[in-house]
Amino acid sequence: MENLNHLSKKRLQIWQIAKVNLRHNFLPHFLLCILLLLLTPVLFGISSLDNRAAAVPLEIFISLTGILLLTPIFQPEQDSSIDEITSSKYISNTVVYLIRIAYSILTLITLISIFSLFMKVSASDMTLPLYLGAIVTAMFLGSIGLFTASIFRNIAVSYMVPIVYYALNFGGDLGNFYLFSMMGGEFKPKIWLFAGSLMFIILSIYAKWISSGHFKAIIMKKFHR
Repeated sequence: MENLNHLSKKRLQIWQIAKVNLRHNFLPHFLLCILLLLLTPVLFGISSLDNRAAAVPLEIFISLTGILLLTPIFQPEQDSSIDEITSSKYISNTVVYLIRIAYSILTLITLISIFSLFMKVSASDMTLPLYLGAIVTAMFLGSIGLFTASIFRNIAVSYMVPIVYYALNFGGDLGNFYLFSMMGGEFKPKIWLFAGSLMFIILSIYAKWISSGHFKAIIMKKFHR
């Protein structure tokens, strides 16, 4: 009975975390992504594009959704109501971060899926590699912002670092970590970007766990043995 009660409290806390974060932190960034998607056809044109031309709006503009959705994941702790919940004994901060990362990536995939379908309907040569490459590019940029946020805890710096990296790609080919490879017909760098995304996300969670009260409690417990 006690275990069931503990589980129900944990589920309630997960729902509270998701609800508060969706309303106060996620929604504004989601609306910015919608605006970005609506502006892209106006700025680039997405009708009757060949494979390489179709990569242009995906890599140059749609990839920015990753920065908007993933970079602010650690920001809600500045809100006292969320900080109180995440500091509770029933659920660890790591679980909270994983929940946010999961629905942020799912939202990113959904938005890019809708945009890709719209390009396909508009008679552009929208292929599966282009679709997957767009998701990976967005994830990589967002994971850079996420990792920066886990280290510096400064939202301005967290946005600035991925944007600087994005800008550097206009200056030339950055090898396996070049963001705009699909515009040149190359898809192999996307494998490296995907691996880099996973690495940055894991390191981000680890960095936040190291700085959390749960980690400090474990260390203190070991020292007091």
